[in-house]
Amino acid sequence: MLTVIQPDGKYCGNCVQQPVGRRFVPADGSGSNKVLLLSDSPWTNEIAAGKNFSGAAGYTLERLLKRAGYDRPNFLVANTIWCKPPTLNWTDQHFRPEVAKALAQCAPYLDDLVAQFKPRVVVPMGNVALRRSCGVSGIESRHSYVHESVWGIPAIPTFHPSYIMQGNQKMGGAFVFALRRAMEAAKGALKPTKYELLLDPPIDKARAYLNRVKGRIPALVVDIETPESGKLNEDDDKGTGSSYHIIRAGFSHTEGTAITFPWTEPWISLLQEALNRSNTMVEWTDKEFDSRRLRAAG
Repeated sequence: MLTVIQPDGKYCGNCVQQPVGRRFVPADGSGSNKVLLLSDSPWTNEIAAGKNFSGAAGYTLERLLKRAGYDRPNFLVANTIWCKPPTLNWTDQHFRPEVAKALAQCAPYLDDLVAQFKPRVVVPMGNVALRRSCGVSGIESRHSYVHESVWGIPAIPTFHPSYIMQGNQKMGGAFVFALRRAMEAAKGALKPTKYELLLDPPIDKARAYLNRVKGRIPALVVDIETPESGKLNEDDDKGTGSSYHIIRAGFSHTEGTAITFPWTEPWISLLQEALNRSNTMVEWTDKEFDSRRLRAAG
C-alpha cells in the first residue's frame, strides 16, 4: 500500500486557495507498476471521500483500467492541485490567474511525490495535467504519443475520464491505448516521439508523403469520423440507428506520423491507394465501428 503523502501545509503560505480550499486529497495507490496517473484536481465527491476519483469519473476510470487489463491499486494516482480549486472550468478567463497560481503553489507537493516514489512514466489525463507535466497543451493532437516530462521521465497523455464520461465515449479506446503504451514505457520500451502530423495538407503534399514512405508501410492504422463520433460508446454500438455518413478520415503508418483529411475526392482515392499497398497490415482504431462504415461507403 502507498504511504500517503499528505501535504502538511509547508508550501501553502499566501496561496490563493486558502479562502476556498477544503481538505487536501492525497495521492493514492501503491505505484507498484511505476506509472503515475495525473489528473487536474479533486472536486466535491473527492473532497467528501478524501480520495481521488471517487465519483462518476472514478467509475469511468476503473472501467477503462479494467478494459485495458489493469487494476487501479497498482497505479499511483495524484492531482496537479491537491485541494478544491477555484473552478473546474479551466478556460474561464475570470479564474485563469487564480488557477495558474494554485497550480504553481501545489507544484512542490507533486515534485516531492515524484521524487519519493520515482515513477518511470506519467500519464497526464487532460490538458491541465499535460501542461503541468510537459509545459504544453493540446491533448487532442498529443494524446498517446511519448513526450518528455518536466521530471525527465516519459509522459504519455490521454483524455480525462470525465471528458470520456460526458458523451465522448469514442475516446475510451484512445485512453486504453495510452495506458498500454505507458506500461511499455515503464519497462523502458518507448522513447519520446518526433512528430510529422499533416492536418488537411494540400493533396500534392499528402501524395508526396505517401510516395516517400512507399514500400515502408508494414502497418497502417486507420480511423474515420462520422457526425456522431465521440457520442457513441463503441463498446456497445451495434450499428443500429448510427450514421454511416463519413465526414473525415485519417491514417498513420508509424508513431508520430499521421494524415487527416475530409472525406471527399481526391482524398478518398489516396486512402484507397494506401489501403491497397501490398504487404501492409491494416489496423483500425475501432474495427467494428470504422470498417463497417468504410465498407458501406464502398
